[in-house]
Amino acid sequence: MIKPVSFLAALEGVTEHWSPKVVGRVNDQYVKVAKVHGELAWHKHDDEDELFQVVRGRLRIQFEGGAETVLEAGELRGAARRAAQPGRRRGVLDRAD
Repeated sequence: MIKPVSFLAALEGVTEHWSPKVVGRVNDQYVKVAKVHGELAWHKHDDEDELFQVVRGRLRIQFEGGAETVLEAGELRGAARRAAQPGRRRGVLDRAD
């Protein structure tokens, strides 16, 4: 039987920024939680889509070409590799928890 996961409880076990922890799995995809602060170097995932859900704080996601989006606590957004602005992404947490 699959147990429910509390994102808040899972985040308590994360002690380092930008060090994701696997808390679940859906088909061939991992569900991870992470604490972020500052900037992450530009990178891309050629064979994966990404889903971002903000539990606390605010996350700014910047896309190659200058577009960006800001997620507030409780919001989520997928970033598909075949989106209108695919490619490298980085996240910036405006407020560290």
